[in-house]
Amino acid sequence: MSSRVLPNFLVFGAGKAGTSALYNWLASHPQIFVPGIKETNYFAYAAVASSSGIELRRNTKDRFPVRDLSEYMGLFNGSESFRARGEVSPTYLAVAGVPEKIFEHLPDVRLIAVLRNPVDRAYSSYLMHRRDGREHRTFAMAVREELQGTCRGTLTYGQQNYLRIGYYGRHLARYLAYFDRSQFHIELFDDLQSDALAMFQRTCRFLDVDDKFEPDVAVKINVS
Repeated sequence: MSSRVLPNFLVFGAGKAGTSALYNWLASHPQIFVPGIKETNYFAYAAVASSSGIELRRNTKDRFPVRDLSEYMGLFNGSESFRARGEVSPTYLAVAGVPEKIFEHLPDVRLIAVLRNPVDRAYSSYLMHRRDGREHRTFAMAVREELQGTCRGTLTYGQQNYLRIGYYGRHLARYLAYFDRSQFHIELFDDLQSDALAMFQRTCRFLDVDDKFEPDVAVKINVS
């Protein structure tokens, strides 16, 4: 990347673990900048585009809204005065090749993940797709097809990977091959539910911003 302003943190997972809430809380903090687009998925696009043209053609612009490096960098124009600037793309957790792409451009980035019981996370993701009219299988059928490797290519990425996204150990190991453990901040969805403000304040301390700021944590976002 050039000398233009770069993000210094990424929220990289997991979907259906509270990342939408965290995105909104981060956006409300006066010392933190996040783009208007949640889930730019740029580094996931870069990883997929360089490894699997077939998979890429099966996915729409909706999954990868930002596909160009200059466009990605442009999202952070004007954020120089913010102490922390970053983006929230849960897809980064489980897509192979993403850690390498992030490290190539942002080797010193701080990485934040909110993880959820993988069974609960999978079922919540399923309910979201049902809610949005994309999923018509029973949950049992969806799980069986994923385990058997018989998911149709027309399904979205999330519908094909209800279970796989929850293999957190495998996904984090790929990141630890590139980034130092000190660059990670990991929270649990249970803690977000039990004391959201405390969870947010810990995240603020990790980002070295004012942890006395209190967002409206009472609003429920993207509930499925």
